[in-house]
Amino acid sequence: LRKGAYTISYQSGYEQDLAIATQWMDAGERLAVEKYRISPPTVRLWLYPVPMEYAGVGQTTARGGSQESTDIYYLTPSAAAYKSDRGTQITGLPYDEHYHAKTLVHEYAHAVQRIVACNSANYACRGEPGWYHEGLAEFDGTMNSDEYNRTTGMQWQLVGTGSSFLK
Repeated sequence: LRKGAYTISYQSGYEQDLAIATQWMDAGERLAVEKYRISPPTVRLWLYPVPMEYAGVGQTTARGGSQESTDIYYLTPSAAAYKSDRGTQITGLPYDEHYHAKTLVHEYAHAVQRIVACNSANYACRGEPGWYHEGLAEFDGTMNSDEYNRTTGMQWQLVGTGSSFLK
């Protein structure tokens, strides 16, 4: 599927994941235009039905071949691997539609960072530490994906304690 400045590649039989991914790639384009005031970068989202080297449960990779182009490798939302015994994130939250929303916008935010913050394929081009880029992408993913992530999802659970970071 090609829409706007992005392309989504997926395996036949996973059309429901295409609809989900389209929604969050659209949110990424809005992030680029409305918050950062740039034209959306070219993004290629690769949805995989089974874990592979760059995409697995809790593992997503965004790689930029150039300033204007980023590839995102992602385990498709309905993949059976999400239902395994590792059914929750490190935060204790499930791998559900809110996880996928936040994660896809987070990865799209890295494509935006290449243009806005760096003007190159090197994230640290201006000397910012890696935690800065990850933190900004996490913030953008949380605040620009869905209402749940902006409100309830902000109360991330500490592993095994039942308390939260924010109350």
